Amino acid sequence: MATRKGLIAVVDWLQIQTVGMELKNIARNILGIPEEYFKLEKGRLQHYNYDCCYRFGDIRIYDYLEEVYTDKMIVLSGSACEFLREVWLKQKKLSFKTFMKNLLIFEDRVTITRIDVAIDDFNQTPFFTPIQLTRICKKKQFVYGRSTSYLPYGDKQTGSTLYLKPPSADDRLKFYDKQAKLAKKQGIRKKDLSPQIRTETLFRREKAHHFFLTYVNGEKSLLELFQGYLKVKHQRYHLSYL
Repeated sequence: MATRKGLIAVVDWLQIQTVGMELKNIARNILGIPEEYFKLEKGRLQHYNYDCCYRFGDIRIYDYLEEVYTDKMIVLSGSACEFLREVWLKQKKLSFKTFMKNLLIFEDRVTITRIDVAIDDFNQTPFFTPIQLTRICKKKQFVYGRSTSYLPYGDKQTGSTLYLKPPSADDRLKFYDKQAKLAKKQGIRKKDLSPQIRTETLFRREKAHHFFLTYVNGEKSLLELFQGYLKVKHQRYHLSYL
């Protein structure tokens, strides 16, 4: 039987745009990482004009080779967020929420342009699967905000995925079988990994910064906040773990 104890919420992507801040200040004061750890590389970021990036592992700071503009973009991918959360911040005894809350120190120079928030269901029998939700969508019983747009792909063996809302949406929701995805990535059998169903919303632009402010200024855990968001958005059919 699935229980809420089997649910964990994480930030799986964080994109922070800064204005008027030098690399050394971003590295040391925002990320808490010495500037010399970052190596300059060529780099492009979709939808932006950056032409280089400073990289430390999977952490990237996008910039311009010529100092025409003063903005930069910190990109923390899923693996970068995991490294910060499980290694870098843990050794300093800091939580990821504390790291995000410290961004308020630079509130007038920092904007969150993207944040991906996920709930991982590690129950042996999950609350639901993408295939089950796809069946509900086909019956027109599932709505996300005012949208009934959905896109399924994959299967039980390769890993099923269900998207709600089109790719251009500022709050696109994704359900997928992460157990299958990880098995494929690692080249092992799916049954050799623990079950894991992921519910993830990609927030962009104003919605990203709004979610960030709501989280860091509030008392709710990330799981409680994201569950509350999903509950409001799914008015016809509430997800069973809400």
